[in-house]
Amino acid sequence: MLHMLKDERLVQHQPTQYPTSEELSIGKIKFKAFDLGGHQIAHRVWKDYYAKVDVMVYPVDAYDGFKWLSQYITANWLFKVLSSALCS
Repeated sequence: MLHMLKDERLVQHQPTQYPTSEELSIGKIKFKAFDLGGHQIAHRVWKDYYAKVDVMVYPVDAYDGFKWLSQYITANWLFKVLSSALCS
């Protein structure tokens, strides 16, 4: 997704192994985007980033129905974690 935002090209990659970031510009807006990975092990580092974000994008693979349910559950958990962190 970072390549699509940065270079407007679609590239198939291996799953994210380590957090990566890109400096992006869309029009006059400049921002830093992070790809933290979505697999279970990557969840450990999410807490190191969520306190510093203004926007979160959580892409979901809607093609595979089983994956969709799993991703929905993960996204729901993430929003609960973020909500409790922001309210405390």
